[in-house]
Amino acid sequence: MYIFIKIMNREGEQMAVTEAVENYLEAILVLSRKQPDVHAVDVCNHLGYSRPTLSVAIKQMKEDGLISVSGENHITLTESGLKVAERIYERHNVIAAMLIGSQKPSVDFFNYVMSKISNFNIREALIIGDSLVSDILGGINAGIDTCLLNLNGKTNNTGIKSDYEINSLEELYEICK
Repeated sequence: MYIFIKIMNREGEQMAVTEAVENYLEAILVLSRKQPDVHAVDVCNHLGYSRPTLSVAIKQMKEDGLISVSGENHITLTESGLKVAERIYERHNVIAAMLIGSQKPSVDFFNYVMSKISNFNIREALIIGDSLVSDILGGINAGIDTCLLNLNGKTNNTGIKSDYEINSLEELYEICK
């Protein structure tokens, strides 16, 4: 099944984006929020796709002005690619919320997710998120330990306090020992 959304390319012409390209753009967005550099292998691992399939898509997304690839093979969303990826990400979150009947930080959202994990033990769980309001507050409301992934080192001026705070995923190992 193919679902198309319409976007404008660099020349201002309307173009369609396939579901596969949507998945790639969303994966690049999500990965770029979690790690400093995104490579093709990261996208493949994230989505479970093969490298040859992604190579074709990368070429097309570069031609369409959605991504750029550096000499070190770092994949970056362009301004227009970021807009499209954020729109896709938001749409997918809205669809998920509609299917679940709630969204983060609602306790109902977390209860639904926990009910779908076999042998889930709340005492062994840790919510790791980069959003104080949706991830951390949601985890707190659901009674789950929380860990703020603060890649940019921003100061937390809210009243929301996570159990842990890390600045890189490598620090997670110490927490989970």
